[in-house]
Amino acid sequence: MKALTGFGSLCTALTIFCTSLASCTPVSAQTAVQSEERAMLLVPENLAELEDALTDIRGLLDKFEKADSDGGLLTNGKADYQAKLNSELEALLDTFSGNEYSKAQTELAEADLAITTGEDQLERLKSDLRLAPKGNGQLSIADRAMMRDAASGSENAIKEEMATTQATIDTAKTARANAVAGFVDVMAERFGFILPQEQATALLYQVNGYSIVQSKIVFETIVALEQHLRVGLDEQSSAATVQRYYSVAAISRLMLVRMYQLHLEQYEARWLPRLAEIEAENTQLMAATRTSISEAKAQTQRAQLKNNLSIQEKTREAIGVYQNLLEKRRQNTLRGLAMAEGEAAVAINTLKTLEGVFGLSAEMFSNTSEYEALMGLSTPELLPLDGEMLDQNFIALNQKLGA
Repeated sequence: MKALTGFGSLCTALTIFCTSLASCTPVSAQTAVQSEERAMLLVPENLAELEDALTDIRGLLDKFEKADSDGGLLTNGKADYQAKLNSELEALLDTFSGNEYSKAQTELAEADLAITTGEDQLERLKSDLRLAPKGNGQLSIADRAMMRDAASGSENAIKEEMATTQATIDTAKTARANAVAGFVDVMAERFGFILPQEQATALLYQVNGYSIVQSKIVFETIVALEQHLRVGLDEQSSAATVQRYYSVAAISRLMLVRMYQLHLEQYEARWLPRLAEIEAENTQLMAATRTSISEAKAQTQRAQLKNNLSIQEKTREAIGVYQNLLEKRRQNTLRGLAMAEGEAAVAINTLKTLEGVFGLSAEMFSNTSEYEALMGLSTPELLPLDGEMLDQNFIALNQKLGA
């Protein structure tokens, strides 16, 4: 999918979007009014970033409209300006979203790897212990040189290594719990999102968890920004004040368009196709397992193969549930994108109107219907996953999808 699809019509209609921002009423608990304390955290830095980017983005929009479709050897075409605009918007999205999710997810993955590695090591040591020389064993020259109390590979040496390995596993489990708890805390303290521990863990494991968290953060931040700017906006406001409000509004809606596009690309080009590949691989394996069951000579072989088939069927069921979940979110994203594109067109058109007219009052640009429609439509995209996604089948699928 091309970035900023249908951008030509978007640029020519830039007016639509700002109108929807003039009055921002919450339509659900998820878009509830931010507390004054939280708004003070969300507004200053992000508002400065938006206003710093305004001149560049406004200039890129003008150049896009005037550029030839293909450009030339020494001139930029529409695609070049579109790419630059996408880059500007993505930088703003990164600033709004922060790195809390990525940090927690990385910490969780590192802890899981340490736990898995440690548990594999523990199983190997348990196997080695059954054949190990009793006690300290016979110390070698190397053992003495290393000042070891027990010979390498002896019962006591292996038990000591097992204790060290178990301590490493316990440390990793604590780190995993801390990663989730830290994520829960920062989401509550910075953004006011109260996530149960189980749902937070599911979000961090889910392959599209970042898109859910980013949607939530970006929407809440935009709400906080608009509420802040609307405080002094009334029918006596100067043209400059009104223009500042709608300038920020226009950029924020373009950000929403780009955010939905990026999320849609992930669903359509990465996650759903990869899940289809995994499904095909599992289907092929199930067919091969059924054939092996029919050909098996020994009862023990058939029993093991039937057990394998049972696991494969559970994987098939998990894949089906995951496909439905990702497809539902893809459809939500498609609807959100369509709405955001319309909202962005309104916003930019309104901004252009303000740039050409003086003495307008804020009252002339007061309309909430498009904004409420956008927020209402976007709500499903922001919901966290249920705890069922912590099932090992889902976690394994997430790891495959993220590879």
